Amino acid sequence: MATVLALATALAFTLFGLGAPNHAVAGHDASSWLWSAVKGEMARVNGLTGRVDTRMQVAGAAGHTVQVSQSDRFLVLRDLNTGKVTTVDLATLQSTAALETPTGLGVTIAMDGDAAFIVDTVQGVVRQLDPRTLTPVGEPVRYPPGITGGAFDGDGRLWVAVPTEGTVSAVTPAALEQAPPTAGGVGGGLSPRLVTTVPVAEPSHDLAVSALDDGVAVLDRTAGTLTVLRGEGRAADGRRQVPLRLPGLGALPARTSGAAVPVTVVAERRVYVVTADGVRDFAVPGRGDRLRPAVAWAGRFYAAA
Repeated sequence: MATVLALATALAFTLFGLGAPNHAVAGHDASSWLWSAVKGEMARVNGLTGRVDTRMQVAGAAGHTVQVSQSDRFLVLRDLNTGKVTTVDLATLQSTAALETPTGLGVTIAMDGDAAFIVDTVQGVVRQLDPRTLTPVGEPVRYPPGITGGAFDGDGRLWVAVPTEGTVSAVTPAALEQAPPTAGGVGGGLSPRLVTTVPVAEPSHDLAVSALDDGVAVLDRTAGTLTVLRGEGRAADGRRQVPLRLPGLGALPARTSGAAVPVTVVAERRVYVVTADGVRDFAVPGRGDRLRPAVAWAGRFYAAA
């Protein structure tokens, strides 16, 4: 009995100890890092307690808008005001690399496990990075300028839409080498791979994308339809197109969990939920047009206002 109690106590201190490194290692417990522009710092919200247990200052970023991407091992920050991308090792809470990108909203960072992508929506370039060093992995995947999307589904595929062609495509990352990274980059000669491209709309339509657990949902804002692709999206039973009568411009979250896909009309504060049984809608209480696209999680819908 004494041995069992000692092991249980040691495990508890390892996972939930008071030190910052211990908290960082336990990143698999649904904890999230949030950015505070006022304080110029990152705050880790513990997924078990709902409280902030670790804070980290980001030099020179106070008052800036910062995009946050995270995995169990790494935290990647992009300062929209300066374009600077920084990676942080969550085991030590130390910055390990930095990269310069164009300023503004045209560039996003997507992460899934050890895979990281930088998506330049303006130029149409999708490039894989080693999150440890931010060095390129293989050759980039190139599209026509003006792509949209850039989020991973539950199967580890990065989905982007090409409005000029009316298509959506999935990219899978190259596996990183097990050896330590070098200045010349990694990947063993491998590159991220374009695995599928599916027509979803007429060319030059306005498209929005949401990655699913096993595919992607594409909202054609021009035609007023939602196309849902499950699996590879090629089989007849894996593709579904639903017409929507929206009173305004619809929006999708970058990632949707579960079978229901919420489409939010921000100006009307109304959410249209597309399921296998049809479409239903509900109003979001409150006033104003600062509503964010509703997010589905565990059978409920959450909308930040």
